Amino acid sequence: MDVTCEQLKQELSQVQTNFEDFSLSINTISFTEGLDKLIDKQLILTSSVEELENLLETYTVELKRELAQKLGLDHIEKFFRGIAKVKKDNEEFFINTKGEQIGTEKYDYTSYFEEEIAYVVKNNKYFFINAKGEKVDSQLYDGIWEFHEGMARVKRGEGWFYVDKKGKEITSKRYDATYDFSGGFGSVKKDGKMFHINAKGEEVYPSREYDFVDGFRDGFASVTKERTAHRWFFINTKGEILDAEGHDGGYGFSGGIAAIKKGDEYIFINTKNEEVSPNRFDGCSGFSEGIAGVKKDDKWFFVDKKGKEISPERYDRVEYFLEGIAGVKKGEEWFFVDKKGKEISPERYDSVGRFQNGIAEVKKGEEWFFVDKKGKRITSERFDSIGRFENGIAAVKKGKEQFCIDKKGKKVF
Repeated sequence: MDVTCEQLKQELSQVQTNFEDFSLSINTISFTEGLDKLIDKQLILTSSVEELENLLETYTVELKRELAQKLGLDHIEKFFRGIAKVKKDNEEFFINTKGEQIGTEKYDYTSYFEEEIAYVVKNNKYFFINAKGEKVDSQLYDGIWEFHEGMARVKRGEGWFYVDKKGKEITSKRYDATYDFSGGFGSVKKDGKMFHINAKGEEVYPSREYDFVDGFRDGFASVTKERTAHRWFFINTKGEILDAEGHDGGYGFSGGIAAIKKGDEYIFINTKNEEVSPNRFDGCSGFSEGIAGVKKDDKWFFVDKKGKEISPERYDRVEYFLEGIAGVKKGEEWFFVDKKGKEISPERYDSVGRFQNGIAEVKKGEEWFFVDKKGKRITSERFDSIGRFENGIAAVKKGKEQFCIDKKGKKVF
């Protein structure tokens, strides 16, 4: 907890880096987006997506604490649809909200349930179980990932392939690498080239000419024939190229709009490859909640999908919008604005996180604390480091002590 994911993002959000092994829309991305991609792969644990939070609220801090004490658990994680993964005596398993173990098996490692199925590890072998703790099938694998769009990527020996929720292989072919299904298609790699297959395991276009392909979003995927040349194209689900001239980087489609880079400038295009705005920008953070952060003349500001400014304000740095609010920086001070560019409070901070369930973490001096969407502190306590709230609790550190608090600032364990 000395350095949270959010702190890391704040410090490194402007750093440019490459990720060779993950499905990204462009070759060079911001560290913030790259870290979010890694979080999505669960290489870094984070909270559930926003639309699931209402499900989690049913399972309170008090219930989790009561269950942990009752069962003598070493660790209990967030509930998802009535199930939590727990750890006791170096073994992991699942319990329901009554504290009853789901199934009889215990494992070396358990994943979260995705699309009603979790993967588990026992004696270095991977397999799937359902929400009753039953094996989905009798198959064992050497590598495994969660389900996405009804498909999971698995490994046996040196080859990767996909299975459906019944454990059935969608194709007998094996690949050097596979990536999560997105927009109805999976990205695969064979003999140094990447291409897409559909849910039947069929290749969706005849050529294998790309060094890298991204997942489909809004019916289009970013591809490149020579990754080191930094020349990218969009293809549709038939493999037809949208922009024959290509582009030099940028962000994939979101809500029908893509922010792409041509030369030293960013422009916005729609799914017909038409420019939706005459404006040009020196930098762009990509769209989130219909708004993008853009840079011109060394200053950042926000625009909508038509490239229209949402306010005349200019900033030295901007974060993307989440729950209708974004962090911005002027000089050495951070603060929050809404989608009209209006400040939510006059408070200024040395660092800010992002809002989740109406709460964000902020820093003044060497101390962290939490604020709501009006900029009001939810507790008078300040801490040396803090994490995001998950299922009503947040991990914090004060001095040498690490503990968890609820949304009233009360210490729960």
